[in-house]
Amino acid sequence: MSGFYIDTGALKTVKAALGASESQMVAAFHKALKQTVSKLYKQSVALMLNETGAKNRKVVQRRIRQSTKRVSGNQPGTGKVWFGLNDMPVSTLKGSIKQPPKLRRQRDEKGRFITAKGSRGATFTPKSPHLSATSFMHSFGATVRGKRSIWIRQANGHIAEARMAVYNPMIAGIESGYFDNASEMLMDYFTKDLRGRVAGSV
Repeated sequence: MSGFYIDTGALKTVKAALGASESQMVAAFHKALKQTVSKLYKQSVALMLNETGAKNRKVVQRRIRQSTKRVSGNQPGTGKVWFGLNDMPVSTLKGSIKQPPKLRRQRDEKGRFITAKGSRGATFTPKSPHLSATSFMHSFGATVRGKRSIWIRQANGHIAEARMAVYNPMIAGIESGYFDNASEMLMDYFTKDLRGRVAGSV
C-alpha cells in the first residue's frame, strides 16, 4: 500500500495568498485529492504491468485499489493506493513454458528399470526482466479448462496452477521514487482548483 500526505500549513498558505474562504479551501482540497488518487491509480497500473509483464490490464486492475478518506471538520483527508502483491498465476503473465526433457530410464544389472528419484517439472521463463525463470517440481505444462499454464500435481492427485512471486520486484518499483511527486501533484491540482473557485466566487 502506498500513501501520501500533505502539510495543512501549505494549504493555508495558498488559501491566504488567493484570498479564499475556509469552505473553498476544503472543497478544493477534496477535489484535488480525488484527482491525485485517480492519477496515481493509473500510474500504479502501468507500474505493475511493467514489473510483472501481466498479459492484460484487467488482471492488474483487479489487484489495485484506490481510496480517499475525508476527515471530519476542516482537516484534510488522506488518499491511498493499495496493491495486491500475492503470487500471480503463471497463466496471467507473459512468458514461455518449457517441459522437462524425458528421462531415459536406467536398468540394474538384472535388466530391471530403476525407479527415478524425485520429480522434475516444467519451467516458466517470464518476459518481464524483473522476474526470474522458475522451475516447479512435480509439474507439467498443459491447457486445462482452456487455460494454458504450468500445473503442479498435489499429493492427493489434484492439480493446482503454479504461481510466480511478484512481491519483491513490485516493492522495488514502488520504493524507487515512483510516487515521490504525489504531494506536488496534489498541491498543483489544489492551487488550480482553488484559484478557479475564488475567481468564480464558488
